[in-house]
Amino acid sequence: MAEPQADCARPSKRPRLSDSANPPFEYYDASLWLADGNVILISADAKGFRVHQSVLSKHSQLFADMFSLALPENDLYNASNDCTSLTLAENGNDVFWFLHYFYTPLFFIPGKRTPYEQLAGMLRMSTKYLCQQLRTDVVHHLCLIYPPKSHSLPPPILPECPALVPHENVSNHALLAIQMARENDVPMILPVAFYYAATVEPSAYVDLLPELSREDHRSLIHGRERLIKAVFEIAWSGLLDIDYEPCDDQHCVWTRYLLMQSIVGHRCHAVRLFISPMLHTQVRPAPRKNQPDVDQVCLSCYDCWKAGEQKDYSTVWKRLPSYFGLDDWPDHVPRIPWPKKANFRC
Repeated sequence: MAEPQADCARPSKRPRLSDSANPPFEYYDASLWLADGNVILISADAKGFRVHQSVLSKHSQLFADMFSLALPENDLYNASNDCTSLTLAENGNDVFWFLHYFYTPLFFIPGKRTPYEQLAGMLRMSTKYLCQQLRTDVVHHLCLIYPPKSHSLPPPILPECPALVPHENVSNHALLAIQMARENDVPMILPVAFYYAATVEPSAYVDLLPELSREDHRSLIHGRERLIKAVFEIAWSGLLDIDYEPCDDQHCVWTRYLLMQSIVGHRCHAVRLFISPMLHTQVRPAPRKNQPDVDQVCLSCYDCWKAGEQKDYSTVWKRLPSYFGLDDWPDHVPRIPWPKKANFRC
């Protein structure tokens, strides 16, 4: 049978018991229609999944609580054996990924490249249905892409595009991550996700993810400007203001001046601070005993510039969350928690 088709509608309500002896599903998934199953889950797009009550109860606290209640006798569906039917508010894709995590070995493991639509579906389901292990695995996977801690220098701290991002999500992965984090209360990934999103031109935000909230759009645009200002004031100002004995070598001063002039006209370079090599790597230091040539800086200035640049980059990185109005970096990578508040209605 064909894979379930995507369904953007995601009403968030408590699963309800069917009032009919004939559950209203129009088709079923052969890979998750188990002959000895005793529960039929019916998705919002009328797709049936015949699975085991014991498996659902083992992995989901919400299902365990529901099955502990007495079910009405008319909530039975005769399909070879009597089955309890439950109608869910989620689409077939979300239910498909959720169930395969329990039934298919290695269907999803942290560190395995996974489409963001699937990650979002599994995170929604695991959060709503209180599935601790699945939620932990998905959040762990997202933390591998968007590290929730400060890094050691030198830059580049982050790759141009994280290796775990699938090809189809390269252009908007950060915006999708922000949406997932907001919807399911995973704030630890937000600083790096916002940073990656800031490397995209703001004019593209609406086209890449129209569903992103107005507040996050505003935070991205304002945070991007704050980051650019901080980069020029903190990280790159030392290029022309080296805290060392005044250098009177014209070649050294001129080389640094030309480099600064080349970056001032390209403000977009500033937001790429942590995915690009440090500026001092773009010039050559002169040999210890020789005077610098036209495209070189003297060794003493180079060493001082390098040390100062690493310190200043570190300062900007530590302040990164504040530019986007987020909480500070945690002192340590926290245990993956349950959300403080649910963004769905039961």
